[in-house]
Amino acid sequence: MRKFRLLSRLFAAPKENSSPERGTVWTANGVIAFTPCSENPPSVVVPSGLTVLKNGAPAKGTIYLHEGDTLEAYAAVPSIETTWSLKTAADGLSASLTVTPGGDMSIRLKDMEPSASLVLDYTLEKITRNEKTAEEAEALLRENKITHGILQAGLARACSTLLQEMITVAEGTAAVHGRDAAFTPNFSEREESKPVFTWSGRASYRDRERLPFVKQGEEIARLTPETCGTDGVTVFGDSIPAMRGRPLNVKTGQGVRIDSTGGIFTADMEGRPVLKQADEAVSLEILPVWEHSGALTFRDGNVHFNGEVIIHGAVEEKMIVEAGGPLSVKKHAAYCFLQSGGDMEVCGNITSSHLNAGLSSNRRKALLDALESFDSLFEPLFQSAVQIFQSQTFRDRYASSELPPLLRRLMETQFPELKNRTEKMRQVIQLKAEGQQTWMTFDSSLKHCLIDPSPGLTLDHLRELEKQVPVLRTKLLELDTPSAMTIASAAGSSLTASGPVTVNGRGALNCSINSDDSITIEGRAAGGTYTASGDVTIMEAGSPAGAKTIIRTDQGTVRLDLVHPGVIIHAGGAVQTIEHTCTNVTIRSGSRAVS
Repeated sequence: MRKFRLLSRLFAAPKENSSPERGTVWTANGVIAFTPCSENPPSVVVPSGLTVLKNGAPAKGTIYLHEGDTLEAYAAVPSIETTWSLKTAADGLSASLTVTPGGDMSIRLKDMEPSASLVLDYTLEKITRNEKTAEEAEALLRENKITHGILQAGLARACSTLLQEMITVAEGTAAVHGRDAAFTPNFSEREESKPVFTWSGRASYRDRERLPFVKQGEEIARLTPETCGTDGVTVFGDSIPAMRGRPLNVKTGQGVRIDSTGGIFTADMEGRPVLKQADEAVSLEILPVWEHSGALTFRDGNVHFNGEVIIHGAVEEKMIVEAGGPLSVKKHAAYCFLQSGGDMEVCGNITSSHLNAGLSSNRRKALLDALESFDSLFEPLFQSAVQIFQSQTFRDRYASSELPPLLRRLMETQFPELKNRTEKMRQVIQLKAEGQQTWMTFDSSLKHCLIDPSPGLTLDHLRELEKQVPVLRTKLLELDTPSAMTIASAAGSSLTASGPVTVNGRGALNCSINSDDSITIEGRAAGGTYTASGDVTIMEAGSPAGAKTIIRTDQGTVRLDLVHPGVIIHAGGAVQTIEHTCTNVTIRSGSRAVS
């Protein structure tokens, strides 16, 4: 209990009005003031809660004031102590104190206008204080058995704050649960269609991501084992056990080898990696073949796979299939492009399509020579551009400069021949690799990087172009094994193979067939050109209507069971035109004789 004293001040009556008719009393700034009057003295009424001393003696009720009087007032107001409320989290990982500061109460008289009689009125004002100590806080924690993770800064604040707030005074250590085992493949698992954007910004919705392919000896995945984790501790000092991570059961199929640690997976063969994941199990195998059930349509997207491809259906209009290995189409192919790095088989009819099995020796040589000639100048240009464009001097002086002007300047001053070689490279691509998606992409990059640099050209575009060169070189070097082509029939199509070509159905109509080996057509070949380095064997060549049909062989023999007039035969250096229908015709290279 504390008492607060109020002391009144005595004011002498003004000299010019020393005998007022009635005295007055008022309060201002917490002080009582009055004008005395002997006949009608002013008075104050003491409210409950106040103890008043008039001239040192207790006074109650109505007190009349005379000249020379003094008043003292006291209020008995209890003090408020600071309180703490301790709370711990349900998981035992934290403890906090809710602090409600205490304080002392002070009274203040309200200002009141002059009056003959005044009922005193006052307000209570709290003076906030916090009398708690750190020793009291530590004792409170001990009483509640809190021993771990005590925060001294929190205790100090709990003993000094003048605000009502919740303060963390102890923190436990949370358990760190173990990580689950993780299986990380080094190849893309996605096969869904996605658009590919060209330099002009147009999107090709027929293209899809390249199907994953791995080579023998290549690291294809890693397994990171589960961990045990680290136990935690509550603020009470109790242990919180950590949960061990979940293990992962990895099953390997054909073509996958695991190292002695069980963490590195390596391909034992070339092919397509197939990954299947369940909750706690993973299976990984390598299949040498990518198979597609049904027809290949726009919805499926183009296929680019660096291994064997089998399509159990037809290849529909404007689709592209590029296989790094053998390619088999179980039904027809229409208005499409097929490319294989190995043997090719199409079981149905081929209509208005381009088919390439392997790469003929002359095309391969032309592409390889042009590529080497181009790269001998492009590589130093690229390195020069990188050094200049990334130099601090260039950035400081030409901060807003773009790459195309720099490229043009380099090509004009240091590499003047590069533009000619780039144009030559593009010409060879158009003549020797028309329709092949990989080469067409390279051709587009050449145009937009070097021939007609796009405004948004960056070093990343040049870097991507640089990466394409060794990839194309490797593909060319790998295509040195003859690839055979076997089809049922063809019409209005272009067929090229580095190995023998066999048409085992109705034949070929108005086609261009080229082989580095031999051509065998078990039906009719009417219209078009049929060129082979080796033998050409055709059951029926030409047509009664005289369809223009040209047969060529460099070093082989032409064998025709039936040949119609108008068929032109080039055998070695000799050229012969059939003038009438013949049967069982054999023409050897360099010979004009028909036997």
